[in-house]
Amino acid sequence: MKVKKEKYPKHMMGNSCGYDLLEDGSILIASCYQDRLRAIADKKTAIENLIKIVNETSQNLLISVAKESRELWREISEDYNLAKKEEYTITDHIQIKKVEKAKP
Repeated sequence: MKVKKEKYPKHMMGNSCGYDLLEDGSILIASCYQDRLRAIADKKTAIENLIKIVNETSQNLLISVAKESRELWREISEDYNLAKKEEYTITDHIQIKKVEKAKP
């Protein structure tokens, strides 16, 4: 007696859409679901690309602000003749205080 070998892919029906069952047990989903999955993947990729652009732009802006801050601090240090070997901090954007060094 010959054993009948099953043919793959087997077309199956879900509750709403059909699918193809492959020999290894994997499923090829219906094109209506494929289209929706592709659309979601495209949206996700677009959002990830947007986040990347925003992060890069933000980083460039922060670098620019840091340069401006260093330049202003250099200008203030020269104008007020602050000692370069001392450490200072600016509080409330209006007051410069010398940082007290920890005693050993």
